[in-house]
Amino acid sequence: MIKAVSIEIFIVLTLGVLLGLIGPFGTFEMSAGVRMAFWLGTFLMGYTIFRPFLIVSEWVGETLRVPQLVAGGLALMIAALPLTFLIALFFAGFDAARALTGKGLIGLYLQVWLIGFLVNAVFVLTLGRTAKPTETVTAMPNPANPPASANASGPSQSTRLLPDLGPVYALKGEDHYIRIYGAAGEQLVLMRLRDAITDVQDDQGVQVHRSWWVSRTAVASVRRIGRTAELTLVDGTVVPVARDMMPRLRELRWL
Repeated sequence: MIKAVSIEIFIVLTLGVLLGLIGPFGTFEMSAGVRMAFWLGTFLMGYTIFRPFLIVSEWVGETLRVPQLVAGGLALMIAALPLTFLIALFFAGFDAARALTGKGLIGLYLQVWLIGFLVNAVFVLTLGRTAKPTETVTAMPNPANPPASANASGPSQSTRLLPDLGPVYALKGEDHYIRIYGAAGEQLVLMRLRDAITDVQDDQGVQVHRSWWVSRTAVASVRRIGRTAELTLVDGTVVPVARDMMPRLRELRWL
């Protein structure tokens, strides 16, 4: 997770330096040092404010089945409000009354929203593309070596995700990333959880928690904890089960 945040902050700082050099929205009239400090500070504040809103919007989108474009758009609109006020406060000499009654407040809000939208687009385009594996040509199956999806004795093999990890035991969502637990170890990858679940060919696998998908054949033991449970996988990984998933697991006879 630290590595993931470090990458995002690096991109934010790079964009801040770029706008500090260009000086858009009338900031080029500032001195070079003040302009650079302004844009770097603005981008860091924006990341601190926008990031939690986008994380919550992703959770709301997945939980309520709201399209991510709609949930993310609303999150950007809300997150732009406090950042707009902070920037207006800076230009008003830290006079809150002047900041809130300034004539250009609406225009400033639109600029903040636009920059927030563009930065988020950069994250989606750059990090999203990095997360997607390279397309490969699928060879005709060898009867002597049937594909993993046809083998019911062990966890399924992903066709595109991370074949070097072998059979996939579980997937854990960590913000915009997923942690893949496989026979050969684990690895953090830039990808949405639902995309990774689709990528793993395992009809017996179930999403047992908002952040966890587990292959049935990777479950070594189940421990009941009140109204919920914990799954221990063959590699020792412990996976929590959400309370609302308990009926589903009972139906599938996992419990």
